[in-house]
Amino acid sequence: MLGVAIYLTPSSSVLPPSKREYQIRGLNLIRLLTQNRIADFHTTLESLPLSADQIAESPYISHPVNLERWLMEGSYSKVWNAREEAPTEEYKIFVDSLVGTIRFAQINTIYLLDR
Repeated sequence: MLGVAIYLTPSSSVLPPSKREYQIRGLNLIRLLTQNRIADFHTTLESLPLSADQIAESPYISHPVNLERWLMEGSYSKVWNAREEAPTEEYKIFVDSLVGTIRFAQINTIYLLDR
């Protein structure tokens, strides 16, 4: 994401800010969740130039933040229903992938418990 981040935060004297910056950053956050890279998710989230209020107001960033919260709570039904709340169609693809990751983790846990 570092390579993309360079293009998303250009020098204001050269290019205007990207209109899709936070959409792309939000997709990256969901990608990190689907790969079960929770520490990277938090590091990336903390590096965003947004306040907590701005994160809550941005549908592109608040959606992955809510997904992560529900994952940590174990509220998997909320994650499964989050597909309908996705801010764009691209987010739905990643939510579907995240559901697959959850299912795999649950199956793996059951398998390890039965051993």
